[in-house]
Amino acid sequence: MSDDEATEFYEDEDETFEFDGRPYLFEPEYTEEELRERRERREIERQRAEEAAASRATTQPRITGRWWCSCRCCEIMPTDMECFCCKEWDLLHRRSQDARCVTLAEGFSSLLDLWVLEAFFHVPKLNWARRPTPEGPDGHLSTE
Repeated sequence: MSDDEATEFYEDEDETFEFDGRPYLFEPEYTEEELRERRERREIERQRAEEAAASRATTQPRITGRWWCSCRCCEIMPTDMECFCCKEWDLLHRRSQDARCVTLAEGFSSLLDLWVLEAFFHVPKLNWARRPTPEGPDGHLSTE
């Protein structure tokens, strides 16, 4: 198609295309206070992880035995970094308080399902903190 034909094609169109898509319209909303608390929590967790990594560097290698395992279900892995007990991670510890090990928790087996794993690794990662402000009154969603 030549440039003249393309120009004629677009000039002949009576309707103009208007895009009214508003992506992320129904994403969770956080207040500035909640965002600040989340950032502080992440910073505390990062500091704890750094401290734990520093203390691991000064102790004996984990690949030499299971002395580091608190749940009694861990396996020795090829590297020290991979030798990690579920009880050392605060996020998992809070969620699996009733179970001796996160792998023994009620819902853990469903996480190992092939369909769940494939779906999880194909979902794009989103930054929930950087969402656009809704266009409704007071920055909330509008029903109109």
